[in-house]
Amino acid sequence: MTKPVIKAHGSSNALAFQNAIRQGLVFAQSGYIQSVEENIEYMKLERPE
Repeated sequence: MTKPVIKAHGSSNALAFQNAIRQGLVFAQSGYIQSVEENIEYMKLERPE
């Protein structure tokens, strides 16, 4: 994952799209993606043999 995906329903009005765009901005600026990339090795589960 390198980019956030924000979905909206086809029946969404202008306010719903505005909120989706705002939420995408907040998420992109949060540093969450960089944090996941830096810690992905810690998130992997060990598989039993």
